[in-house]
Amino acid sequence: MFNIDEKSIIRMYKDITPNRKDAIIKLSAVLPYVEQEEIKRVIISAREKISKISDTDFNNLDLSDTLSADQIF
Repeated sequence: MFNIDEKSIIRMYKDITPNRKDAIIKLSAVLPYVEQEEIKRVIISAREKISKISDTDFNNLDLSDTLSADQIF
């Protein structure tokens, strides 16, 4: 359901807030500050997909194939 780019974005925000609704809010809040259209599209797509799944499914997302924020920064 989620591609690797979307999963990577989700992982960055899930590390900050494990709550699905808060992740959606934070993804929406960051959009005005993202200049690259490709990244903006990934964020929008991830946000839309997150909004369609349950809290349980969000909590059970397998993000093991992505880098954590600690590994990126």
